[in-house]
Amino acid sequence: MYKDKWNDVTVEELYKVIGLMVLIGVYTSKNEDICQLWSLENGRPIFNKIMSRQRFQDVLRVVIFDDAEYRRQYRRDDKLEPIRECSDLWVNTLRGGNVPGSMLTVHEELVTFRGRSPFKQYIPSKPGRYGLKFWILSDSKSSYVYNFETCIGKKPNAGREVNLGEKVVLDLLEGTDAAGRNVERDNFSTGLSLARKLLEKTLLSCSRSVMPVVYIKFTID
Repeated sequence: MYKDKWNDVTVEELYKVIGLMVLIGVYTSKNEDICQLWSLENGRPIFNKIMSRQRFQDVLRVVIFDDAEYRRQYRRDDKLEPIRECSDLWVNTLRGGNVPGSMLTVHEELVTFRGRSPFKQYIPSKPGRYGLKFWILSDSKSSYVYNFETCIGKKPNAGREVNLGEKVVLDLLEGTDAAGRNVERDNFSTGLSLARKLLEKTLLSCSRSVMPVVYIKFTID
């Protein structure tokens, strides 16, 4: 792509790129434009001190996480295969980084994204509407994430999934030291079957519904 103009990326530069991506996530959460962060007039001085914006963008354009040629030959059904190894490493790091509290929450999150992706979702009820959907297991008090799954849609030639909400909750709890804790769920994953299975794992569960519960009392004269 860059031919003779390209300079090989060093390990130090790669660490800088990763660090800048974390910082961008921090600052853009305050609705700051990414390009504005490098502005010499009213940007963030730390960005220019770490790396120029041009070099940062050049590295991001060419970085890959797997052997694309190998993947084309074997054509796996897993849409997350290009970054599966990194995703699994991230999850294992999250699990070992903290001890779960007494209350855990299972919820879904749509990360706004309008680029190209084979599993990009369109959810009109969400503010961003387009994005990548994740199911997340987090601490109810600290919001620390212990596990997550990326929603990549159904596999080719696969039928409709049954009890998806139940499967998501059980998969998120798998491998997590959650015994003896409370698991809060939304109405997507509410069901008697799931509650019984959680109880078998010495887990208590409660559901938060978006609809109010109405009790009707019948009397017979």
